[in-house]
Amino acid sequence: MRKSRALVLGGILWACSAMADTSVILPNAALFARCYGQITGQPVPRGHALLAAVKAGSISAIDACVQVFDKAQLGNDNKIATGHSDSEAVAVLNTFNNFHRSWFATTKIEDIIDHGPDTGVGTFDIYDPSEPALSLTYHLLKPSAAYSSVLTDSFGYQAVREENTTIKNLLGYTVSMPSRRLYGNNATIDQNAIVLRSGNLDASKVHAFFGDSRTNTSQVMPKIQVGDVIGVLPQPQNFTVPNLVLNPLGGDPGSQVRDGTIEADLNYSYNFYSSFGGGVLGQPIYLMMNIGHPKGLMYTGAEKLPRRWVYNTMQTFLCSQFPSLRESDVQSYLDMNGTAPFRKATSCLQCHATMDQAAMTARNIVAGGSEWNTFTGADGGQTKTTDMLTSYKVTTADMGSWPSSAVANYHVQNPTGKLYFRSVTGQLINQPLVGLSGLGSAMASTEDYYDCAAKRYFEFFTGISVSLYDMTDPRFASVNESLTQDNLSDLQFVKKLGANLRSTQSLRQMVLDILSSDYYKSVNFRP
Repeated sequence: MRKSRALVLGGILWACSAMADTSVILPNAALFARCYGQITGQPVPRGHALLAAVKAGSISAIDACVQVFDKAQLGNDNKIATGHSDSEAVAVLNTFNNFHRSWFATTKIEDIIDHGPDTGVGTFDIYDPSEPALSLTYHLLKPSAAYSSVLTDSFGYQAVREENTTIKNLLGYTVSMPSRRLYGNNATIDQNAIVLRSGNLDASKVHAFFGDSRTNTSQVMPKIQVGDVIGVLPQPQNFTVPNLVLNPLGGDPGSQVRDGTIEADLNYSYNFYSSFGGGVLGQPIYLMMNIGHPKGLMYTGAEKLPRRWVYNTMQTFLCSQFPSLRESDVQSYLDMNGTAPFRKATSCLQCHATMDQAAMTARNIVAGGSEWNTFTGADGGQTKTTDMLTSYKVTTADMGSWPSSAVANYHVQNPTGKLYFRSVTGQLINQPLVGLSGLGSAMASTEDYYDCAAKRYFEFFTGISVSLYDMTDPRFASVNESLTQDNLSDLQFVKKLGANLRSTQSLRQMVLDILSSDYYKSVNFRP
């Protein structure tokens, strides 16, 4: 016991003395332990074979850590190549998936506006709120996956999960989907039957506030798996929704329900799992958690647009700071005659000119839901309701500009827009585009997109936060003057990482660049 305490005390004294000299390099065994702990979220076992090899000098600490990291690579079937029984591989995959979830401002079903137990109790079981993070995890762990595809994919992602055996045995029943965790061992909900409106309705019941089994159809839908993530699949599922409603609990007009079959130009029957393009930007669950408007709202081009979706996206993927424009950039957008109040002041336009013009690309999107009421199926199982998302058909050309007053039928116009903001380089990005796929491609072509990813990974591994902003903007002159030499060196390193990521398109290579850096090998992460 005394010997053990002496070793611990000696280690503490050594670490404290090393902290006084920020250039001290960690011993190989300590470096491996640091890296192992960060990528697995667990301490390195004392008898670990790689730790012994590092101590013996037969492998470098970083090469040993990379071996552990690469265990989590996704194989041809897009599952952990070494098998889900490899606890280290599972730990690595889930550590980085949790890290990727931290990028996003909205990460749970409750972030959906209008979500509630009456109209969306089944949403937990068919939408995965971690899907945006799964896209990043796939592009980190899938060999040859290009980082640009995170914002350019035309499909979403599905997690392959496996429940922890110990937890499963303690519960005494299988948690087959998320709601089983919420409602316990309730087998009546296990079938995952969602109550949907039929596409062929009795005209007399189309507007009925209270639905019944004659206007509903119960359809069993695929379940969201629970447990540790052991694989990430490009969305393999298809499910044709027969119909939906845009205000399940009634509302305007009166108490009538806006049934999809009578809503003009609505895609009321569609593939539930289809993306709207633009990678993460067009994942239905990402849109639902971020659009910030209630069900059934039709965008008008002026006051009503999905701005929060743009704001959160630019902060997540571009590390943008708002206001994102200079006063001189928005003078031409002033309009004293329109109804939108923010068009009358440059201080407002420095944010709105960015958010609104990008949000115009999602003008066709509309939130809805399944029928609000549930019933007991023939097999005794209880049906569930869910939040949903679809789009209007494009039937008219766009008006060619950003309107300052509400525009009739704006929601069925061609979804043109613009990526308009000041880059971290000071360049004014002014890129016209069409649709979510166009917005994703435009964002993925900016320097900011790669610098932002580099900033996030660098902070994950070193704890050093680097500020990315337009240093050429006169408003930030005092901030520039306050920067230390360390601040400038950190920024230079992050921008180098970003440039390399843009060239290689490999998140894995960027991880290796950070682990091999003098930053990472230093006791205090200071070269």
